[in-house]
Amino acid sequence: EARGFRFRDGATSLDNLTAALDGVHIFHFLGHGEYDARAETASLYLEGERLRVDDATIAARVQGLDAPPRLIFLASCETASTGAAPFTGLARRLVRARVPAVVAMQELLDMTVARTLTAEFYRHLLPEGVVDRALNRARNMLFHSYRQNWDRDWAIPVLYMWLPEGRLLR
Repeated sequence: EARGFRFRDGATSLDNLTAALDGVHIFHFLGHGEYDARAETASLYLEGERLRVDDATIAARVQGLDAPPRLIFLASCETASTGAAPFTGLARRLVRARVPAVVAMQELLDMTVARTLTAEFYRHLLPEGVVDRALNRARNMLFHSYRQNWDRDWAIPVLYMWLPEGRLLR
């Protein structure tokens, strides 16, 4: 634990993931995600990619928490991809499961972009506390970068939330 941050050791199992979510304000997940368009299901790969856990299972675990996170940041491909049915995809299901704000990715995400986006997002979120403003500033920075494809990459991260005025932290 450093400056209010807790890092979890051990396998990223569904039980360990659920335990890590309970009672924290912000949960940041860096791992592999995938969207199955036929099944309209998003999944996270856990335990070194041996276990694929679907959005309904993860959302049910979050729904059962006493104190779900106020923000879940999914630095994972296709975790914001959705189908035609309402509340499909992991990000939408998490918001429906009482998480006030979820940042997730619509498509495949390059790790260099993920690192840059994350650093810029938290650089604005922590002092200001407004989640939509922080994500907009991070996306804007990607848009104006000179790296190849960042003109497209800025559109990959999206925010789902039900916070009044986007205020996550005071």
